[in-house]
Amino acid sequence: MVHARQSQPHPREKSRDLQRRLCLAAKKSRSRRFHALYDRIVRPDVLWRAWEEVRANRGRAGVDGVCIEDVERDGVEAYLAGLAADLKAEVYRVMPQSEPRKTGHA
Repeated sequence: MVHARQSQPHPREKSRDLQRRLCLAAKKSRSRRFHALYDRIVRPDVLWRAWEEVRANRGRAGVDGVCIEDVERDGVEAYLAGLAADLKAEVYRVMPQSEPRKTGHA
């Protein structure tokens, strides 16, 4: 897929390509550690794809209490930009869960 205005791959394809390359590297060497992924996860195409997957799965509010409706009401782009800024500044912290999530798996 290619952008209409540009002859560059669509951002969705770029993030999918990154996912494939990481998967292949992990399969090639089971002991490989991925220390330099931080700069990859803050890419706008990666964050947008993650948002699309959460939205498609009708994800529920996370441990921070933010739900899809809150993000959409306040603006998805602004939320992702803030998340990227927090990740880049290394100030984003996942809050510990008070109880385990029920996944439906036995």
